[in-house]
Amino acid sequence: KFMTDAIDLQAAHGNLGLQYAPIYGKAAVGQKIIAFDIYGTLGLGITQTEDDLVALQAEGEEDAIRTQSQVHPTTTIAGGARVAFSELLAVRAEVKSMTYIETVKSTTLEMKNNLIVQANLSFFFPGMK
Repeated sequence: KFMTDAIDLQAAHGNLGLQYAPIYGKAAVGQKIIAFDIYGTLGLGITQTEDDLVALQAEGEEDAIRTQSQVHPTTTIAGGARVAFSELLAVRAEVKSMTYIETVKSTTLEMKNNLIVQANLSFFFPGMK
């Protein structure tokens, strides 16, 4: 477990989204030209969760065991920016919100929202064939 004693853990997630970049361009910085864009994404997907019955204090309860492993329809909203400094190097920063509804102990519906903040560094090798 990471940083918490959560009652449920996200086991898997898949998503299909549409991305739109309304702001894009190139800028001269010193002797270099950098390309950039700012984008937004809307998507639909699925998320699989696994309930921790010990944390729920529900070991052996039939209602909790029935909904221990679930697959949920998920909506995704994201936004971010990409900057390509050269043909070799690019960075990306993104904030993504994934929302789904989960059933706990077969009786309670809970809306969950996972907020993901990420940064990426990419290296390209254009001379490799």
